Amino acid sequence: MIRAQRELLMLPVVSFFTILLSLAAVGVPAYLAVLVAGGSDTLMWVAGAVLTYVAVAVALFFQTAMVVAAHDHMDGRDPTLGSSLSKAVSLLPQILGWSLVVTFVKLVLRWLRDRGTLGDLLANLADAAFTFATYITVPVLVAERLGPIAALKRSANLLRKTWGENIIGRVGISAVTFLLMLGAIAVGVAGGFVAATVSVGLGIGVVAVAVLGVVCVVVLSTALNAVYQTALYRYAVGASVEGFGEVDLVLAFRRKATMY
Repeated sequence: MIRAQRELLMLPVVSFFTILLSLAAVGVPAYLAVLVAGGSDTLMWVAGAVLTYVAVAVALFFQTAMVVAAHDHMDGRDPTLGSSLSKAVSLLPQILGWSLVVTFVKLVLRWLRDRGTLGDLLANLADAAFTFATYITVPVLVAERLGPIAALKRSANLLRKTWGENIIGRVGISAVTFLLMLGAIAVGVAGGFVAATVSVGLGIGVVAVAVLGVVCVVVLSTALNAVYQTALYRYAVGASVEGFGEVDLVLAFRRKATMY
């Protein structure tokens, strides 16, 4: 799908810059207001919560646009950047509601991590459980237009029906992303060595290539995850999944024997 709709790789790029601009537009006035008011811890938490919500909402908006494109492609339509963004705008109520839930969970996890080693351990476990339970929540929001709590329950229910020991595709994407990122970092380190020992100009050029490589890896990984989440949702509800073999998804979500 990504090969067929390469212009949609722009969505993660636009998302990144939109997040930066949104955080600057909201964060600077918020923290100036906190400083003027005396810089209390409570106000700092409020400002942090607002910034977290803004970042989550913007990221989810563009993730939704990518999932919309994946749904359209798997339904046989030809999505474009404009059509995907337009449909994501129509889902703003669902996006903003789900962003509120995600922000609340992030703030609770942050509070737990501030409680010491035990709190950090509990936060990591809770984070892993929440991430797993909500893995296909955005495809649920797109396809079924549910509210945030209903979408969370629906996502968790679908996963309970179809999950095996692993979501193999997600682990695979993460592993490949990690290896590619290591490669890009290694090129960057080599560029630093070249700059220090051979030529500054050449070294800067190599480092620039490494930075570009990191950006490409992040963009591709984001797009792949959105497409794979959509495929898993469609498989779970019995819809067609163009571009995926049946065996790929059966292995990814091995059904429990008790379901038959």
